[in-house]
Amino acid sequence: MQIAGLAAGSTALANAWFLAHAGHAVRLWSALAAERRALASIGRLAAHASVNGTVSATIASSPKACLDGALLMTIAAPACAHQPLMAGAAPHPTAQQVVMVHPVTGLSSLLLSRMLDGQAVKPTIIDVSTSLFTARKTDAAADGATLPGDRRAHVLRRLQDIFGKHFRGGTSTLAVSLPGRPQQFQQRFITEDVPYGLAFFRSLGQMTGVKIPIIQALIRLASGLYARDFTVKGHMVERLGLAALSSRDILVISSTGC
Repeated sequence: MQIAGLAAGSTALANAWFLAHAGHAVRLWSALAAERRALASIGRLAAHASVNGTVSATIASSPKACLDGALLMTIAAPACAHQPLMAGAAPHPTAQQVVMVHPVTGLSSLLLSRMLDGQAVKPTIIDVSTSLFTARKTDAAADGATLPGDRRAHVLRRLQDIFGKHFRGGTSTLAVSLPGRPQQFQQRFITEDVPYGLAFFRSLGQMTGVKIPIIQALIRLASGLYARDFTVKGHMVERLGLAALSSRDILVISSTGC
């Protein structure tokens, strides 16, 4: 089957590898020119750790070229990237195509459905709650830090002799103790989850009369720390065209798309 993958992050590439390894013809397109050039220069995707193998990668020059003939289009990207990816794809889908959006945040499928308003031919959109894969673009290496810290290089060399090149130096034992947690200020755990998650819930609560003081406080705290208003950006009911609708109407639209 011909499959189009929009985006080139870790999850998108893991999906592309899995599908290509299963025998499907996969084309990729990224809204970022630098990512397209990097992928085109490599021409293949390699997986290591839980699964292993190398598959060829076809990089499309445009959304239209990526979608041409594809029966499935996947959008596997952070919510903040959904808008440009969907805008690039919106003029080109066919009625036979299925568009899979994952992981979904704040009615992402409705955002694409609104873009398709007025088009005679529309694909079927499916929101998926999470991604099937956890992956990183980098090699499968674990961070390691020592006590005392000046022995790190020696210990890492010993581990490399035993395990191979699967460990790298961490900045400190504290940083290594926080795997998967923000270790720098600019983190998508805040910059994505607040405007596309908490602020979305807030806008629904305000519209339906549900009080959500803790969510409101968290948004204010994050906005103050980052010196930006996280309620301005994201999947708000106004942006999704839901502000003037009743709760019942929203339930209908979330099922029909119109």
